[in-house]
Amino acid sequence: MIATLSREKIGIIFVYIPPYEIVYDERITKTFADLSNRIEVLDQLQFRILIMGDFNARILQTGDSFFNENGHRLQSLCEQYSLEILNTKFTYKKRTFHKLNTNKEVGSIIDYAMIKRNELWNNIDTQLDMTIIEEFVDSDHFPIKVTFNINNNKTCRNELKRMPIIKITRDKAKLTHVAQAFEEKCNKIKLKDTFKNLSCNKDISDYNKTTKCYDTFMYNLYDCLIDNDAICCNEHNRSNKTKITGDINDILLKINETLQNTQ
Repeated sequence: MIATLSREKIGIIFVYIPPYEIVYDERITKTFADLSNRIEVLDQLQFRILIMGDFNARILQTGDSFFNENGHRLQSLCEQYSLEILNTKFTYKKRTFHKLNTNKEVGSIIDYAMIKRNELWNNIDTQLDMTIIEEFVDSDHFPIKVTFNINNNKTCRNELKRMPIIKITRDKAKLTHVAQAFEEKCNKIKLKDTFKNLSCNKDISDYNKTTKCYDTFMYNLYDCLIDNDAICCNEHNRSNKTKITGDINDILLKINETLQNTQ
């Protein structure tokens, strides 16, 4: 899930990755890949990025005593995207997973907060901080909290620009190719079966089912748009708004029809 503070151009990504087991390997790999995609998109849009969540990853840099498979993957992610783990700086050796045990020596560090380094997080006026709330709540994890100040950060506000907008082409030929490619992709990845399996899974909440279906659909749709050079990122310009012609609207309706056929 992503929450954005559009005016300040801050994107906050919330993540959950299950404990590493062979049966979860494909799911974990996909989750890290999806996280990478979200980082790249927000970075392309010039957002300041904060990532928080339960990675079930253990690494020595946080003061933990163990390194696991998820930890290796998390470390690779940080190296690839210049991410800084805040646990290392602000909550070194403080456990986040306590197993409902009051003994502070028992537990591990598997919940993280990370930033992608840039001028906002490095600015002393931002007063970036991370804390672990050591209270036993309705979970075997301690909550983590990240705070930062943006109201008085003059440097940040002076550098703010209007957020660029994502534009889908109005070229009829390109959109025709997109519609055809998307229909083929839906059949190839068996999107209908994916949605059907999700709907029958009683272990997943209705909200998470809807989110998963939406994410899967949009990911593949945008993949087709990108592959067919039918989408671009432009500076915001209200004067460029135009109406969609009838022919192009028909093509977009074809894409929507493909979605309906997968339900």
